[in-house]
Amino acid sequence: VCPDREIMVVKYDGHACIVNSLLLKKMNDRVKDLRGYHPDTGEMNQEAFFKFSDYISGSLSLIELFSNMMDAVDFMAERGIGMVHTVSGVGFAGNLDITFEKNICQIPAERLSAAGVSAADEYQGGDRQKTAAYRWLL
Repeated sequence: VCPDREIMVVKYDGHACIVNSLLLKKMNDRVKDLRGYHPDTGEMNQEAFFKFSDYISGSLSLIELFSNMMDAVDFMAERGIGMVHTVSGVGFAGNLDITFEKNICQIPAERLSAAGVSAADEYQGGDRQKTAAYRWLL
């Protein structure tokens, strides 16, 4: 799939992934001796999964990474998917993803209102600029 682009698809529970041949070839020497390395199927779990996860998340700046995460949430919300489960503590330095989630959940309603965002319209129209989390990041 996508022979000209590295692809990693994370399993719904966040404990494994599949990778395409391009990414597998690039990472082979770094993961071939790790537990969970399955080059025949492209499935990675255990240490191999975390090595791939570290590589992918390390290839983006934190701002790009969080922006992409917000884009994904907006994409799903536009299609009626309202409950998204986070996968926390799987590779961010200093568990930054957990800190991010805690801070987002603690945004006071007054701050959201001052930013012009209500709980009712937070994801209306899929406009990333209207999401409370994105405004908080700015």
